[in-house]
Amino acid sequence: MSAPRRASSATPGGSGSGTSRPRFLPNAVTRALSPSSLAGVMASGGSTSAARVAALGHVHSVAEIVELVPVDYREVLRTPLNELAATIQKWINARARGRALEQHKAAGTLPTELRGFKPPTFQVGKAFADSDGYKSERDMWEITVSNMTSDFLGSFIKVAAQEVQHYAEVIDPDAVANRLGTAIAGKWALIKESQRYGKIRHVTNEVTGAFEIQYLADQGPSSASIVAFNNINEDIMAYATRIRDVVTSREDIANAKELAKKKLKESADVEMGDATASSSADSSAAVRAEVARQLKEAEKKRAVPSAAKKAAPQKNGKKAKSGQAHKKPGKSGQKGSGPKKDKGKGRAT
Repeated sequence: MSAPRRASSATPGGSGSGTSRPRFLPNAVTRALSPSSLAGVMASGGSTSAARVAALGHVHSVAEIVELVPVDYREVLRTPLNELAATIQKWINARARGRALEQHKAAGTLPTELRGFKPPTFQVGKAFADSDGYKSERDMWEITVSNMTSDFLGSFIKVAAQEVQHYAEVIDPDAVANRLGTAIAGKWALIKESQRYGKIRHVTNEVTGAFEIQYLADQGPSSASIVAFNNINEDIMAYATRIRDVVTSREDIANAKELAKKKLKESADVEMGDATASSSADSSAAVRAEVARQLKEAEKKRAVPSAAKKAAPQKNGKKAKSGQAHKKPGKSGQKGSGPKKDKGKGRAT
């Protein structure tokens, strides 16, 4: 007989006896966090509020959060929840505008809306343009425009702060709870009314003997509807809080990217400054060498035409010497040369 098979080890991935651990399936986590599984947790009557809130933490968009609302209340809460997300985004944008205006005020600059304001110009004669009276009035125009733009900037900052406060009041937890609670209460009233005659029984008409269906009034909603109503009442602010976290996380990501770009630009400017300072001497020497080379080439180009002009008469002079090889020695152009002797012979004749 063969030896008995050895029990498998109690390690992940082992199989065999009941003492071993179950094999770990990587896609089990994916299935556990799928929208359908999360929705099951949210709608389950046996789940606790803590479990449902934890399930909300696994979604990362407003649309996914809305899909986790129990089906009876999903459509009536879809619009209020989407409006809440939009209002939170408006609140974030208003805060960003306020910060930008404060930065302009601190730096002494103007936003785009105020850069078009310029002091007026008035045409005067050239002789009068340098007079003290005209200069005084022109300075007053510039001061007036500067004060005006400064007042406008202060008003812009005030309006931005008021806008932030307005949206903050709209997304206040108490105001959000009132709006969402009103929508839930309205839907719950419709559910109770629709389930008022939900229970029936079969009876026989005593007069006709016919088989009839009798509706039982005032029976109340079903237990499943009651569980869904209680769950949504307990978790509605968790939905609102998760929406706020998802929307504000976008601002955090944008701020992180902007900060990273700013740091990268500052480091690049520092490196560029160091490189410029270290190579300033080498670059100056290279510039001087290039200038000297170009000057030398220009001098060569100017020297070529003058050399050609000098070479032309020298060549004619050589021909003249070859033609006078059989004549008597003498220097041309001096007194007593050949042409003068011929002139003298002519006189003699």
